Amino acid sequence: MADPQALLERICQHHDRWLGTMELACGPGCATCCTQSVTMTSLEGERLLSFLGQAGREAELATLPWRDHGGGGMLLTTNAFAAACLRGEESEEDASAWNLAPCPFLRDARCTVYPARPFGCRAFVSLHNCAVTGCAEVPPLVVTVNTVFLQLIEHLDQGRPWGGMAAVFAWLIENGSAIGANQALAADKHSSAFAAPLRVAQPLPGLLVPPEEEMAVRAILEPLLQDAVAGSTVAALLGLA
Repeated sequence: MADPQALLERICQHHDRWLGTMELACGPGCATCCTQSVTMTSLEGERLLSFLGQAGREAELATLPWRDHGGGGMLLTTNAFAAACLRGEESEEDASAWNLAPCPFLRDARCTVYPARPFGCRAFVSLHNCAVTGCAEVPPLVVTVNTVFLQLIEHLDQGRPWGGMAAVFAWLIENGSAIGANQALAADKHSSAFAAPLRVAQPLPGLLVPPEEEMAVRAILEPLLQDAVAGSTVAALLGLA
């Protein structure tokens, strides 16, 4: 079995290459979308914590301002939402869960954890400058593809905690999955971040793709699913072959 981190990296690489074929307004110094309202899997949290540890920045987690805002109180994971939609059910979102304060990893409007940023951050793109227009303009196909990749990443980490960045970090630290220098934060087990609700990552219920976009999405996904990792295909390693 391939290392889950290797599979996560391969998924992100394919998405990066695909997005790189588009003319987007996003670039260095563009940080309008960089808020604390980002969800991620535990696997992505471990990747980010490892990045901080390798950079000697693990102590930052003990002083991050988002410790006072649990966040991540979304009612459904991406795959749970997809399952509800595929069943023809309406779903709700807890608007109070969103925290639009700037991400603490920003410095001078630039991401300081860019190589290890969660996929949710990678999905924030726009055809026009959000700071000028006041909102992002995302092509429908990009929304669909982003959703599908989020589904695959959640499927990869199924059965483990999923939620807002702060909540996932708190769970990882509390359960000893984080880098050792975060013991100062781990000792504070009554921090409001630990009380933030988490969800369990769900297996793939089916791809949430509109019929009119099925062919385009299949063409984008096929190179990823047939890519070789650890002597097998991504599709086989994800149990989708």
